[in-house]
Amino acid sequence: MTICLAVSDGTKTIIASDTQLMSGSYIPDAAPKWIVGDDLAVAVAGDYLTYNLIHEHWNDFESLTGKDDSDVSIFRAFVIALYDRHDFKPSEAKGSRGWGNEFILATSAEVVEFDETLCSIVKPPGEPAIVGSGMAYAAGAFYAAKGSFKTRIQTALRVTNKICSECSGEYLHVLRS
Repeated sequence: MTICLAVSDGTKTIIASDTQLMSGSYIPDAAPKWIVGDDLAVAVAGDYLTYNLIHEHWNDFESLTGKDDSDVSIFRAFVIALYDRHDFKPSEAKGSRGWGNEFILATSAEVVEFDETLCSIVKPPGEPAIVGSGMAYAAGAFYAAKGSFKTRIQTALRVTNKICSECSGEYLHVLRS
C-alpha cells in the first residue's frame, strides 16, 4: 500500500508520504516516494519503474518547467515521452497489477493530482491531493483531524500506517518559493 499526499495554502506546500517500498526495483528499501527539486516535486504511486525513470530524467523535466506552457501540460508530455521512449503502456497489464501509476505535482503555490490516465485536477488551497492505495484511509484521517496542515498530514500518515502493515515510515517536506 502507498500513501502520498500534498496540501498547499497558496504560499507553501507540505508534501508527505510513507517510506516503505514493496517493489523489487533498484531504489532503497525505505525512501520517500517524492522526487524533489528547488520549487517542484512529483510523487509517484504505482510501479517503481516509473519512479526510477522520472528520477533518472528529473533534470530534463526541471529544465522544461517555468516556460510558456503550464507545469501540468509539461509534466503530462514528459511522462508520455518517458512511456514512449521506454515502451511503457500504462493501460497494459503486466502481471496482476499492470503499469498503472498516479502522480502528484507540487510547487510552493499549487498542487495537482493526476490519475492513471494523466487526467489532472488542480487542488484549491487547503484541499489535499492524495494518491495511492491507502488514500481512502489517509483522506478520512486528514479530514477528521484538527490543527495545522502539518498535524493533519501526520495524522493521516499515522492512521494509514496503523491500518496497513505494508505502509510505514513518515516523510514530510515543505516547498517554499
